[in-house]
Amino acid sequence: MSLSITSNTQHQLQLQTIADNPLSLLDSIPNENLPAHSSSESTSEEDRSDKDSDTAEASCASPELLCNLKDIEIPVDNDVVFAVNEDDDSIVISDAGSITDLTSGDILVAVNGHFISNYSEGRTIIEKERKQLLAAKKDGSAPAVLRLRTMSTCSTVKDQRKDNNVKKSATFFAAKFLKLSKEAYKKRHYHEALQLASRGFEVVSTSAGPSSIRCQAGCLEVQADCELAVGRDMRAAELYKEVIKLRSQVYRDEHHISLMRPVDTLSRIYRRHKAFTFAIHHATHLCDICSKNNLAVSRQMASGLANLARIRRAQGLLNECFLLEVEAFQMRVSVLGRRHPSVAQSLQSLAAVRMDLGDLGKGTEDLCTKALEIYSSSPSTCSSEKAGIYNTLSTLQHRRGNSKGREHFKQLEVSAREEKGVLSTSLAKSLWELGAIYQEEGTEVSGRQAHRCRAKAIHTLNVLFGPGNKLVMKYTADHERLSSAVRDMH
Repeated sequence: MSLSITSNTQHQLQLQTIADNPLSLLDSIPNENLPAHSSSESTSEEDRSDKDSDTAEASCASPELLCNLKDIEIPVDNDVVFAVNEDDDSIVISDAGSITDLTSGDILVAVNGHFISNYSEGRTIIEKERKQLLAAKKDGSAPAVLRLRTMSTCSTVKDQRKDNNVKKSATFFAAKFLKLSKEAYKKRHYHEALQLASRGFEVVSTSAGPSSIRCQAGCLEVQADCELAVGRDMRAAELYKEVIKLRSQVYRDEHHISLMRPVDTLSRIYRRHKAFTFAIHHATHLCDICSKNNLAVSRQMASGLANLARIRRAQGLLNECFLLEVEAFQMRVSVLGRRHPSVAQSLQSLAAVRMDLGDLGKGTEDLCTKALEIYSSSPSTCSSEKAGIYNTLSTLQHRRGNSKGREHFKQLEVSAREEKGVLSTSLAKSLWELGAIYQEEGTEVSGRQAHRCRAKAIHTLNVLFGPGNKLVMKYTADHERLSSAVRDMH
């Protein structure tokens, strides 16, 4: 199949050649994972963002300012006197009594797993937990201990606080909360990460120095990541916009490299919600950032082009979309090498667009097969990436009219998404689609299989968002309607 892409430039003609046979480009590149010249440019946007945040933390906290977290269990009826720290409204231990593990001046971070953001909230949590534990102690049903997490500081920090050096001290503590929130996020403990990042932002929000503003932006970015992970896209978008505003302010540059990740993520959020004007604006902004930071040919620029391609595809502009996907594919191969997972991602996207353009032949299937081969040979590949390929192959078989092939690849997709034991909206969607395939078969056995798939999808969404979520309620209502229809039929 030859796809018509009109242009007179030599570059566009080269892209046309690649568009006709994308795999020929891979055959022309030596079999290596990374070209020698691209090692510095192969760093992902996430890695760059982490490095920038780490730099901000380093500038916030001097090496001699040490801080440690301690987890301590104390009997519920032991007296500990807490006081408010007027500098940042946090709780400090004023008198630990006979409890040697506690030190006066330490900051209270959490009680029985409940993170504390300010003094009044902390007092409420302490009183509530103490009351519940004392009641449980009478019944003998639970150990009557308070689990305190405290932040102990060295004398240098305490001296600074006494000298009212609030800005430096607040930034120091905020950097610690930021680091803890990142660790929690990496473990997928999103609620804990959100609480820690919120606490860090509150601690440093009254400070106005460059280090403080960098810390504020870092805390807001972790909050945005957590909101995005649990499906609150619009809340995440507002936070990412605030991150962009703060970093533009502190660096006095709307094209600073630290803006790449929030700008890219913001564009993808707007794309998913079909706000194409905003999505294109931020995708173009990302490309401008790349150009102004000597990254015109880089993994980041390729990511921006691929995102623009997806926007055009959502708008129905398939030829323009395909051209952008080809350009992103060519850039990834030249920068990252032929066996990199990002190249496999491009191959999958090319296959999906070719299907939309009506090509259901072997060439489209070969793109998916090659992508699977690259993913299988890469140690960094996660099962969700393979699941995306299986989804594309399932769609291809469906459009070919091959119901068995469609079901086979959808089953492989579900298995890949379940492999790591991590619940996600993608898993719920795949389970629901597999249930729809079983439902179409119309037999009693397939009806039971469909029921199980839909029930697992709803359970997944319930765990992720809670029973009151609109998406959960919609899926539940559809499930009940379909199950009722099956009962009536049989």
